[in-house]
Amino acid sequence: MSDVRTYLDHAATTWPKPECVYDATHHFAREIGVAAGRGNHGAARAATDVVEKARLHIAQLIGVSQPRNIALTSGCTASLNMVLHGLLKPGDHVVTTVTEHNSVLRPLHHLKQQGIRVTYVNCDDAGYVNPREILTAAESATRLVVVNHASNVTGAIQRVEEFGPDLHSRGIPLLVDAAQSLGTVDLDVQSLGIALLAAPGHKGLMGPLGTGILYATPEFHEQLQPILQGGTGTESEQEEQPTTWPERMESGSLNTPAIAGLAAGAKYLLGRTVASIRNAHNEQMAAFLDGLLSSGVWTLWGSRSLQDRVAVISITANQLNPHELASLLDSHFGIQTRAGLHCAPRIHKRLGTLTSGGTLRFSLGATSGPHDLQQAMDALQSIEGHCL
Repeated sequence: MSDVRTYLDHAATTWPKPECVYDATHHFAREIGVAAGRGNHGAARAATDVVEKARLHIAQLIGVSQPRNIALTSGCTASLNMVLHGLLKPGDHVVTTVTEHNSVLRPLHHLKQQGIRVTYVNCDDAGYVNPREILTAAESATRLVVVNHASNVTGAIQRVEEFGPDLHSRGIPLLVDAAQSLGTVDLDVQSLGIALLAAPGHKGLMGPLGTGILYATPEFHEQLQPILQGGTGTESEQEEQPTTWPERMESGSLNTPAIAGLAAGAKYLLGRTVASIRNAHNEQMAAFLDGLLSSGVWTLWGSRSLQDRVAVISITANQLNPHELASLLDSHFGIQTRAGLHCAPRIHKRLGTLTSGGTLRFSLGATSGPHDLQQAMDALQSIEGHCL
């Protein structure tokens, strides 16, 4: 067993975080330590300032001029559920795709039992959805279109610019799951016609686990019904949930130590720039994909085009189950990956990998070393020589 840990599972959660994230979380827990919006003493004001800085930095990353259009949540799953359960009613129609994560598929399955209709748009062999098919599937009763920006299986970046503005002009809101793109791909919600955007804090934003965001344009601040009611630190004399955003969606005490880390992670990205991270990923992927495809042993699930994908690379081999391959990489080479269906069963059914155990996934993050994928390639070549 190797003593070296090469972490290539950033699509699940980034690790390690930049040092500034650890420092901010530690400082908040030790030196501030109180809830935001719950008091007017110095520590409470400091906590509120940390929360507002997190909104500001994230707003800058997604091209938003008003940071308070961003609600802070416990994760992307929570954000997606807030929209799906808070907006849709029986009789509504939803357009989504087969590339989605279970954090979209399962809430929609639940809502189908309550009278919501769902159309699932198919993808091609590389995981791309035809924008025209999304626009064609949208009808007069369509209340929402839900699309992930980048696949957590194939890495495919969907061409949101080719359907988002058209949907906006038709008055059909677009909800984008940016779990695999925010912090990895430059993203401007206004130019893309995105009305609602959900993302985790612990992936591309480099924050701690247990953080997430929900962006909503002002027209949805009252339309979205909060699925959780309680204390917000505002309008406490009222029995009704406040209508003001983002407090309307933030009942209970926020996870302020983690949000301090999230603010630091977002600030780190602004300084380093998303474009520079993407360029570094592409440099690493280029050699890795060349090595994969030249061997003839491995099947790549996704496009070879670096411009059309994020650094999420899924492979299979006929002779080895993905879980066996992941175990070999971990136990003999110290390379940590992800094997299985990646909580996205419909795309595996479309690709034909559902019944064979899914795929083995390598994924890069902002703190990935320049030689991580080369170490993975060396390990795969060793496995080829001994096991295949």
